[in-house]
Amino acid sequence: MCKGFESVLYGKVARKRLEVDFVCNRGNQRYYIQSVFSIPDSSKMQQEQKSLVHIGDSFKKIIVAKDRIKLLRNEEGIVGMGIVDVPTDEEMRVKAGEDRNS
Repeated sequence: MCKGFESVLYGKVARKRLEVDFVCNRGNQRYYIQSVFSIPDSSKMQQEQKSLVHIGDSFKKIIVAKDRIKLLRNEEGIVGMGIVDVPTDEEMRVKAGEDRNS
């Protein structure tokens, strides 16, 4: 999921003993990623957001579900998406304006 990143931490513990599934680092970029099989209702979404909300920095926080869900962004800036909507490494490079061969 974090191909091309310098470091990836799995199961990082956030404040209040809440866990974040992945922390991906590349240079000065960091992404916190929660993975979930399914988000059947708003209570499940709130449960998955809980550990991300308690992280006190401004890096991107993403919830990725196996289900096909509508792309969303909440008031805390947390993005929710289905696995099919996760950008490929090539799409990330184009968005960042990086040279394809770097």
